[in-house]
Amino acid sequence: MALDELADILPDERYAPSRNDEEIGKSISIFLNKQKEVVRRVFLLKYFYFESNIAIAERCGFTERKVTHMLAHTRAQLKEYLIKEEIYL
Repeated sequence: MALDELADILPDERYAPSRNDEEIGKSISIFLNKQKEVVRRVFLLKYFYFESNIAIAERCGFTERKVTHMLAHTRAQLKEYLIKEEIYL
């Protein structure tokens, strides 16, 4: 389910056939390295380690609502970044 949240952000092969997974991964890494450490940590826990929002909240000392908000905000910023980098959606 976590990756479903990223489906709206990551490019569709039909519209961005020239972008390979490695290039997209590199762009995401660059984006994440520009974020605050806590934002990067929450994002990685959710989308790379597939932890639930509740587990992330407990681990980081946040409320579940804050984690949900952070993830939504980070996804929106990532989407803007990928558009700016001409990785079309």
